[in-house]
Amino acid sequence: MGTHRSTYIGPYLVVKDSTITNTIVEYFHPETGKKMKTKFDPNTGTEGVEKTRTENLSRENSPWDFTIDGFSEDDFFKPAYSGAPKGYTTWVCNFSKYSPELDTDDEFNIDISSFDMGIIRGNFLSHYKDYFNKLIEMGIEFEICYGIVNYAH
Repeated sequence: MGTHRSTYIGPYLVVKDSTITNTIVEYFHPETGKKMKTKFDPNTGTEGVEKTRTENLSRENSPWDFTIDGFSEDDFFKPAYSGAPKGYTTWVCNFSKYSPELDTDDEFNIDISSFDMGIIRGNFLSHYKDYFNKLIEMGIEFEICYGIVNYAH
């Protein structure tokens, strides 16, 4: 076992993690101020003082979390180890029509002279226009990038 290094050249998304807000209700003993496990003290029947707090948690977004009509959950994949900044994940397009086939474990020189980024970028934006609009509607923040993604899986 182990990891396999790969290099992707082409369009990809950098997707901001979502923030989930949890409301937490806690009970405290009115005399001692100690946190109680339940609303009522099982020994004395004393009702606890209710305090509510919110907790914000960061959650990585994944392309597999979204079902968008006309698109497969496999259109993009999220490499486990990529260079996304903290609080973001990288989504790489799964279709080779937007990226040359590369296996960097065995290659040192990678010829991309036939890879016309202008045409590929236009085709990518056109094909995924509805996908991107749906992500925006759902409040998912992302940036469309073009370049090289080194990742391990």
